[in-house]
Amino acid sequence: MQFRKIESGKEELQLVSMDLIPLTQQIVESFQYFANERDVHLEFSPEPEQLMGYIDIRKIEKIWINIISNAIKYSPRGSFVRVTLRERQGQLEFVVKDDGIGIEFENQEKVFESFYQNSRTVIEKNGMIKSTGIGLSLTKSLVLTHRGKIHLQSKVGKGSTFTVTIPINANQYPEQLKLTTGMIPLSNLKEKISLEFGDTPSMGEESTGHTQHHTETKHSHTLLVVDDNNQITGLLENILSDRYDIYKASNGRSALALLEAERIDLVISDILMPDMDGLMLCKAIKENIQTSHIPVILLTAKIEIEDRIEGLQVGADSYIPKPFHPEHLFVRIEKLLEQLEATRTRFKNFANIELQSIATGINEKEDRFFMKITDCIQSHLSNTELNADIIAEEVGMSKASLYKKVKTITGLTPHGLIKQYRLKKAAELLKNTELSVSEVIDEVGFNSRSYFYKSFNEMFNCHPKVYAKQKV
Repeated sequence: MQFRKIESGKEELQLVSMDLIPLTQQIVESFQYFANERDVHLEFSPEPEQLMGYIDIRKIEKIWINIISNAIKYSPRGSFVRVTLRERQGQLEFVVKDDGIGIEFENQEKVFESFYQNSRTVIEKNGMIKSTGIGLSLTKSLVLTHRGKIHLQSKVGKGSTFTVTIPINANQYPEQLKLTTGMIPLSNLKEKISLEFGDTPSMGEESTGHTQHHTETKHSHTLLVVDDNNQITGLLENILSDRYDIYKASNGRSALALLEAERIDLVISDILMPDMDGLMLCKAIKENIQTSHIPVILLTAKIEIEDRIEGLQVGADSYIPKPFHPEHLFVRIEKLLEQLEATRTRFKNFANIELQSIATGINEKEDRFFMKITDCIQSHLSNTELNADIIAEEVGMSKASLYKKVKTITGLTPHGLIKQYRLKKAAELLKNTELSVSEVIDEVGFNSRSYFYKSFNEMFNCHPKVYAKQKV
């Protein structure tokens, strides 16, 4: 989503005035563990003792992390990575120099393209490529958003130097940019850096297979990213967490455990994973009525048409082959969530819903299940004690699972759904029968007149007696 905002010019800067020396020092120090593990000497040499400027700390953090991590990854044992920070004529200059493998001259501009892979890419012992190919593309986009420039100098066998220049004076930014004051703390810094190296956030400790990304503000939608490559899950989390709450799992079984425990709006999963692969995960999600409504996007390096067909056969809502442009993924996420929001909007107010033809609009399976719920409400309509426990028992689902499914599809709690249904039924009875308002209240299960009047007026913008005069 960040790529879309950047390319459309809608990405805003949240500028804060701060000293960039301790900020950069904190980031560099967080890399020391991984530099030491690789026998790489990491140095930070700020030229001034203090360097005040206006920056967007979240964007600077991502830029710094990506450039430093690349330098360490591509440096041989015993080599140096030097980080320098200085000011040049109102511009912040951030320089990272390594003694790594270097990049051919003809490929130096290509490194900023999405999913470019250097022909000299270093391979880990487990056979995984160290680079995911998105990082520098996003880095350049973030630098440009910050009104800056990024430059690469490199020589094969000698190393590379990345130089980022960014304006840091307030008067160098348009007036519409948001200026804030005070220090914004770095968020999950160790976790983000550890994921750059494919390690767990605990830096080597045993992992449970899934972690939750704790965002500072609760977003409207929650995504589950499933991949056994921590670099991929970390990268997707880094890109998507500005817009969504993110959960992560390293295989299908861990993903199913999270789906059982949390309310997830959409799943993004790799196919090739140990224990339970993405196809098995997708099939399990779609065959289980508790999770069958959740959209699934499958990511895979398998490109044969038979593989795509196999993904669609197990119920995948979208199938994206690797390498993919981030824009492709973002558009699919947007479209699938737009469909979800369209369903929630319909259920937000039952005033315009026909109870006889109520449907989710997702698919026939979800419509049949939802009909069971509405049939249960209808059969117990006059029962003032009707609640989620009764519905859950009749549809054969736990109360917790019912709550998550109804909330995800409609945006309503089971209690809210019962209330909306009762009010719409009351409106039908007032308009199409000779029942009095008091009789209708009893018929639809309200045990408080004042609450019924208030709720009815909120839905239909008039008193029940006024509504009753509008008989067909």
